[in-house]
Amino acid sequence: MNKLVKTIIYIFNIIALVIAIYWFIDEQSPEPLIVMISQVSILITLIFESKISNINISKVSKSEINVEDKSTDASNISISKVKKGSKVNVKRS
Repeated sequence: MNKLVKTIIYIFNIIALVIAIYWFIDEQSPEPLIVMISQVSILITLIFESKISNINISKVSKSEINVEDKSTDASNISISKVKKGSKVNVKRS
């Protein structure tokens, strides 16, 4: 993901999280809790985005593996410990 876009999304989510905290303190209703949970989950997803978009293939023995990567970002595909007689095909769309 573009760093500028990612920074804008971080800032927006942090602002929304702070507003939801003040809203919860003010009203004590369940709606701000839902907003806080969603904002925290979005922030966690953004923080671990690179780990989510990585594909690891290891310890392949006498197998045929086809990988089709349709991601639009620079996801990494790592292949290790492939034994003879195995076939690994990687296709990026």
